[in-house]
Amino acid sequence: MSQENVEVIRSLTERINAGDEEGVLELIHPDLELFPPEDEPEAKEVYRGREGYREYSSYWTDTFDQWHTEVEEYIDRREYVVVVGRTYARGRASGARVEGSATWVWRVRDRMGIECREYRTKEEALEAAGLRSRTRLLRVFSRLASGHRRTAPRKTPRSKQRGTGLG
Repeated sequence: MSQENVEVIRSLTERINAGDEEGVLELIHPDLELFPPEDEPEAKEVYRGREGYREYSSYWTDTFDQWHTEVEEYIDRREYVVVVGRTYARGRASGARVEGSATWVWRVRDRMGIECREYRTKEEALEAAGLRSRTRLLRVFSRLASGHRRTAPRKTPRSKQRGTGLG
């Protein structure tokens, strides 16, 4: 089931990039809850339902005449899909080009996105999705597999130290 969720979110992302609002709405659950990043100045705390998606989307279409997201990876986490990418946009009034990293954590139900939380960094999103400790552990295993050794000296147990009065 989780690979199906990745495909749903991959299709949703493609439709967003294509500007296919009706196609996007087909993949958004009527009970959607969309949470923009906390530091987004114009955004509400949460947008609900398909109308909420339209409202949030209109902020982007009013502000930018072009935008798209390049996805770097999809991380399958059962009912959640983490989407790591970069968004590129051009200001409608200024013509200024902007870009930035973003990561979305989507929850899927009934082959539709029912919850989306956007984060500025991959680390924030992974922590929210319960993957941060796993990611850190994978880095440790990767270092060990590549022969990387810890450079800090090992501590001698207190019972073997001289002059501690312990032994």
